[in-house]
Amino acid sequence: MNKFNRAFVENDLNYIFDSVTDDVYWEMIGDQVITGKEALIEAMNKVKEPRDMSLDLHSMIIDNDKAAVHGSMKMKDSNGLDKAYAFCDLYTFSSSRENKIKELRAFIIEISTHPGKKEN
Repeated sequence: MNKFNRAFVENDLNYIFDSVTDDVYWEMIGDQVITGKEALIEAMNKVKEPRDMSLDLHSMIIDNDKAAVHGSMKMKDSNGLDKAYAFCDLYTFSSSRENKIKELRAFIIEISTHPGKKEN
C-alpha cells in the first residue's frame, strides 16, 4: 500500500495501472466514481504533469483482502497556495494471490496548515 500511495504522489501511472484490476471501482467520497481500468487510465492521463505534493502515511491496516490507510498530504492548489489534507483510503483486493486493487474508497478533507487555526 505504501508503494501504491507513493506512485500516486509521484504520478507513476504505469505502477498504478498495473496495481488495479480491469474492473476496478474507485470512489472519491463526495466527488466522483471511476469504474474500470480504461476509465481510470483516461482520468489519470488528464493530470499527467508532475505534482508538487508531499505525503505522510500515519497508519496502515491490512487483513486478508482488505486494507485501510490513514495519512495526510500537502499540495498547491490552482492558485499556487499551499493546502493540507487528511485522508483515509479503504482498499479491497481481488485476491490475496493476485494482490490487485479491486475497490478503492477515498475519504479526503481539507485541514488547517496551522494547528489550532482554521483556514478560509
